[in-house]
Amino acid sequence: MPKLKKFSVLVLCAFLCPMVMNAQNYSNTTLAFDGVDDFVNLGVVGPENELALTGAGFTIETWIYHTFSPEDGAAGIVDKSDGKEGAGGYSFSYDHYNGQLGFYTDAKFRYKVDTTLTAHKWYHLALTSDGTVYSIFINGNEVAGNEVNPFSAPPFVSSNISFGKQSSDSTGFWKGRIDELRFWNSVRTKEQIQTYMNVEIPGDEVGLVGYYRMNTGDTVLTDNGINSFNGILNNFGFTGSESNWITSTAIMGDKPSGSGTEVDPYQLSTIGNLYWLSNNDDRWEKHYVQTNDIDARITSSWRDGNGFFPMGGSALKFTGSYDGQNRTISNLYIKWEGMNIGFFGNTNGAKIENVNLLNSSVLGSGLSGSLVGQAAGGTTIFNCSSKGVLDGKGNYCGGLVGWNNNSEISQSYSIVEIDGYGNGYMVGGLVGLNAGVVKTSFSMATVSGIRDVGGLIGVNSGTVSNSYSKTNVIRETGSYTGFGGFVGVNSGTIEYCYATGSVIYNEATDPTDKGFEGAPGGTNTSCFFDSDLSNQISSNLATGKTSQEMKTLATFTDAGWDFVGESNNGENDYWIIDISESANSGYPYLDWEDRSSQNVELASFYAVNDTPDEITLNWTTNNELENLGFVLERKTAESDFETIASYETNPELKGENNSISTKEYSFADSLVLPNVLYTYRLSDIDVSGNITFHPTIDASFVITDIGLASSQTIENFMLYSNYPNPFNPETTIRFDVPLKNGDTRIKVRIFNNIGQIVETMVDGIISSGQHTIKWNAADFSSGVYYLVFESGQFVQSKKMVLLR
Repeated sequence: MPKLKKFSVLVLCAFLCPMVMNAQNYSNTTLAFDGVDDFVNLGVVGPENELALTGAGFTIETWIYHTFSPEDGAAGIVDKSDGKEGAGGYSFSYDHYNGQLGFYTDAKFRYKVDTTLTAHKWYHLALTSDGTVYSIFINGNEVAGNEVNPFSAPPFVSSNISFGKQSSDSTGFWKGRIDELRFWNSVRTKEQIQTYMNVEIPGDEVGLVGYYRMNTGDTVLTDNGINSFNGILNNFGFTGSESNWITSTAIMGDKPSGSGTEVDPYQLSTIGNLYWLSNNDDRWEKHYVQTNDIDARITSSWRDGNGFFPMGGSALKFTGSYDGQNRTISNLYIKWEGMNIGFFGNTNGAKIENVNLLNSSVLGSGLSGSLVGQAAGGTTIFNCSSKGVLDGKGNYCGGLVGWNNNSEISQSYSIVEIDGYGNGYMVGGLVGLNAGVVKTSFSMATVSGIRDVGGLIGVNSGTVSNSYSKTNVIRETGSYTGFGGFVGVNSGTIEYCYATGSVIYNEATDPTDKGFEGAPGGTNTSCFFDSDLSNQISSNLATGKTSQEMKTLATFTDAGWDFVGESNNGENDYWIIDISESANSGYPYLDWEDRSSQNVELASFYAVNDTPDEITLNWTTNNELENLGFVLERKTAESDFETIASYETNPELKGENNSISTKEYSFADSLVLPNVLYTYRLSDIDVSGNITFHPTIDASFVITDIGLASSQTIENFMLYSNYPNPFNPETTIRFDVPLKNGDTRIKVRIFNNIGQIVETMVDGIISSGQHTIKWNAADFSSGVYYLVFESGQFVQSKKMVLLR
């Protein structure tokens, strides 16, 4: 288990980890246009030139980012004309004032899409023509539009071509950025657009007639294709963040440094690097190391909402190596209907080590695991972990690996809520089907299915040793009986393992003989289950012990278990037990685990003064691992911190122990006086007694009069995470408006995952202070939505998940 740092930071009544979209550097540079007179000129292009796009079919695609004000009108992205828009050619433009994305040929508006593209946000646009109709794609998805005038292809004449303005006269200048501009003399399919929109391409592809990566950095814009249709930058100032070459934040798949060999592996440091890797199967035989923590939350909007594309499939498997170097990949989103679903879909002889997935969300039809869908052909998985949720509506679903096929998993764990719905069988907290080796590993959380479900392994035909499960097992429906606290069905070998989780039958009386194994078979050696916690009396080929006996060293050493500090049972020292019952609640744990600190991920911590005589403290956790509970402290300018509430005396502060879902806590402090500044501090205590103080944003509340919270201490605009999240159908949205801004114009809008506005919550003048609104999404479909808060130049966004 990766070691976690302790924090000792003052908490002043508000906590936030804001996510501002487009904050990471995913490609090299882009060209920023000032909206006044900047443009790129390619000169006069004749009808025989391939950029004239006079053939039967063509495609224009690019990344754009605008900074228009609401009153700004139409501006050109690409224009070939000798006067009015598209006269003597064509024009691809965006009208922010009217909310229209459109295409002109021969001075007539041919095709338009009614859409408002949010300022300060990247969009991928593609326009295609098959010779009879035009189509427009936004972020890889075709958007319904209207034919304004009958279809007409670009005329066979000579005219000037430019980027960043609408026509040859001095109007319609682009205000914002343009990146990765491509011209094709062929019709690109939706699949081709989605596959290559996030990666730089070589430039020699069939049909590519013009390609501008916007990485030049001087007064000439280089064509990175084979035709050398270069352009000249006009009127650019080359200073500051406008009218200049600047760092790009478009979601591009960057080629990482390194060469991909064992001695010089590729160095993965950004989500763009991961896209570059996953999107090209000819790279799945190479070698990789991860050099940074990577936030993968943007994956929820990739590929029409299907998210990250698994590395390795039925035809071509991942055969290389990946060393995560104990870095994390957080908020990974994968939702595919096929088989072999996970961060790695299908591996053969691969080496995967030191990879940690946090808050992952995976959905697949079968052969699904958070880390690997199917590990085959001698794949080795070492020191890896997953935390999150997994929905598998087929067979072979595991928190870490779906099917361990003739491969080995060691020193790894999974804390994943697993729902094996539909035809869900062979479902396990760590592995769905084990036909290889699993050793020195564990699982926690809850796993459910309809057949062959186990706390650690769903079905075992291989070997499992020195591992444990603290996972609860639920039979969703049906009459199958292969459900066990450790393994659902066993035909292999299991030795020196234990389980503590319960086994529950929905729609039926709970069993009492499933403490370890659901169905008889195979060979078990020296295995135990907790008869108190599991509510099970017996089990096949395993011995039930009371909770106290399960915390007694002799129970295990007398049965041949190899513990640190004894040599009669071997010298591998697999196990440790803490007789003080601090670490792992007194149960045996593995020597490689670090039990010095546990993780509570705090999503928010804030104070409100809604009632006449008290301050209410509210906080929300995203996940908890062996958390006993919380302690609240308070101080004033004249006093030191003193405890005002504790999990030991206040039930509402008790932790969830192990949880990966959102939990809400609240405590009302009624011992407060008017006109006093109070400072609050929150900490959590794990089962080993370790105290963690959580870092927060500095903000406090002054009680100026009983019942009124002063807004004078709100110093910045702030958008908080909505709660609950995920939600159905209603969620609460909270934001701050600082006093220094006075009454301020605010916009709070909700977008779908292709950038369309689906709801405007606020659009008007709002007073300073803290504000709360609710969004009822009863009329909307399940999926990912984005909450965007705007005031002047301040923009902040949050991802929301609606589950119906």
